[in-house]
Amino acid sequence: MIRYKTMDDIPGTPFLRKVTILSSMGIMMDGYTLTVFSYALLYLINVMSLKSYEISIMGVSSISGVLIGSFIAGIVSDRYGRRYIYIYDLFLVSIFIFLTGFSTNYINFSVLEFIAGIGIGTDYPVSSSRL
Repeated sequence: MIRYKTMDDIPGTPFLRKVTILSSMGIMMDGYTLTVFSYALLYLINVMSLKSYEISIMGVSSISGVLIGSFIAGIVSDRYGRRYIYIYDLFLVSIFIFLTGFSTNYINFSVLEFIAGIGIGTDYPVSSSRL
């Protein structure tokens, strides 16, 4: 068995490129989601006639989900495997971001963004390490 000192010593194979591109796309999706959320929040302030505490709850919901998801992800992915956790977290983010578009008040929006934030937070430690 050949032992490599670092990831840079491993020869570039098609599989390694595929894994690198897929994990980079996960991080790109997370950044895109959080950016779109910020712009959507600016739009929803006027549409929903939000009060300042409601804006704060909506603003912190996604970030607090990211915090919790990133804490849990390392332990869970070590136990069940990074590949499966990566697939499930992308599915979780996609579904709950889609459902957020149908929210009618700040409570629905905050709960759905919190759950999507858990998926985003899960993606950070899982996709930044090699699958």
